Amino acid sequence: MGVLAWMSEKPKKLGDYIRNSANFVVGLGLCLVSLMSLTNAEVNYTFSPWVLPTLCLSLALVVLINHVRFGKASGH
Repeated sequence: MGVLAWMSEKPKKLGDYIRNSANFVVGLGLCLVSLMSLTNAEVNYTFSPWVLPTLCLSLALVVLINHVRFGKASGH
């Protein structure tokens, strides 16, 4: 979905690159959390109280990044 949003925006500004890069990093981080299933860390993480805060904080970060304007103010 992020790729489609990025391709549809023309012309691209610095804020678009920052926003999409940050979304990619957060998404990659959430995907890397799933790699814990290959180790013994999965049991520790799954039963810890950090599962829900991890998802909520990452979602809040993405929402915040998508609504902050980067670069020059557009005057609106």
